[in-house]
Amino acid sequence: MKREGFRRIYEEYHLAVAHAAFDVVRDHDLAAEICLRVFVIFHEEMEVLDEGRVKGWLLKNAQEMAAGFQAGLFKKNDATVDRGAAGQELTVGCKVES
Repeated sequence: MKREGFRRIYEEYHLAVAHAAFDVVRDHDLAAEICLRVFVIFHEEMEVLDEGRVKGWLLKNAQEMAAGFQAGLFKKNDATVDRGAAGQELTVGCKVES
């Protein structure tokens, strides 16, 4: 998958990812941050993922990361996500709509 593939997948699934996170954390801002983190990780790993399993991968990772926040394994706004991996520009914004 190339950059165009990322954009297409992001547009198709970002709301579902944000909602999956929100279902666990019940916080709009935190769900949006989790969504961002999931898509940053996806961007780094998308070349090795089977495109047929992308939706499941995204939703599972959102739920697991949200559970990690609930368990205190992550902190909101900490710098655990490498946003400039390999010098690539990545622009992602997630918003949870009620």
